[in-house]
Amino acid sequence: MGETQLGQEEPTDTCKEVATAATACKKRALRRRVVDNRWLFNNIHVGELLLDCRPREQCQTNTVLGAMNVPPPEDANASTCDEYVENLGLSATKRSLRDLLLFANEEDVANPESWLYKLEQLLIDDGRAASIKVLCEGFMAFRQRYPFYTSLGIVGDGVLHSGEHQVSYPNEIADNFLFLGNMWQAQCKQVVQHLGITHVVNATRKVDNVFENDGVNYLNAKLADKPDENIAQFFNAAYEFIAQAQRSTTAEGKPCRVLVHCTQGISRSATLVILYVMRAHHWSLAQAFNFVRSGRGVVVPNEGFLRALMKEERRLFHNKCSVAEDELDLLTSGCLPSRPARLQPRTSPSLELTSASSKDGQCAVM
Repeated sequence: MGETQLGQEEPTDTCKEVATAATACKKRALRRRVVDNRWLFNNIHVGELLLDCRPREQCQTNTVLGAMNVPPPEDANASTCDEYVENLGLSATKRSLRDLLLFANEEDVANPESWLYKLEQLLIDDGRAASIKVLCEGFMAFRQRYPFYTSLGIVGDGVLHSGEHQVSYPNEIADNFLFLGNMWQAQCKQVVQHLGITHVVNATRKVDNVFENDGVNYLNAKLADKPDENIAQFFNAAYEFIAQAQRSTTAEGKPCRVLVHCTQGISRSATLVILYVMRAHHWSLAQAFNFVRSGRGVVVPNEGFLRALMKEERRLFHNKCSVAEDELDLLTSGCLPSRPARLQPRTSPSLELTSASSKDGQCAVM
């Protein structure tokens, strides 16, 4: 069989125009996005190219897992910065269409003249990256909060090197308090120990309460991930369990931490976390859903669970709602604005308020 020799054909005028347009579009209009440590923790495995802008010896001592060191040049002449970055291995090809995240020491973040911001401006002017983010907190703050995600993270009595890191962690929804994940994370001793989990909401039918004998408190919400399951029967218990943990401390005086999980961390557990956020903050469904989704992008409660949340929203806001019947797809795809509840012109009979009442929460989760 013969092969088609595409390279022997002369490009058409249309192809030339497309190629010219593609070349012209290489330089992108970029702007800085500032993110915090919780964002980095939740997104550390999503493909961001992490750039450690601290001196080489500091990076060699300890850094975020998978980070590439781009230390300050000894000769800070701006005209040589591009060549300097290329020589470090951050080539135009490597940074092209990549999501870049820059981090440094706290004093560098506070100094607008630091190498951190010079490199950021160089990358913005270069226009090749897909996005550029700057960690608004220094590396030491990240190391203190998530030591297991650094090259000197301790596991048991040994040292964990970046190439050996296999543990997957749940997503942190509320700072230092509320986590949302799957059943494998809920059964991992390292996850529970590293995150300091003291309370677990188990929203599965078959997964055991693995660490109950180790002093972890459990609430079981046994139900299947089916639209006709009555998840609302667990709303009050789940909310009170999480709220009580938020008000409590451990024997050592440390804040309690809650992990809510189902099988995949997508539907059942996500519904209970959204419910908690709605009540704790008195937020609308749209606001709570988008907040939880910003921490864990895979949350998609099934339609029956969404309708249970819609009914809860109407109860909380006296028949007002933020999501109309025909907007559920927009909500789950992240395309619905975080708007407050409001009166709707038409009310679906299936969403009438129930006579059941529950106490609104006053505790904050941030």
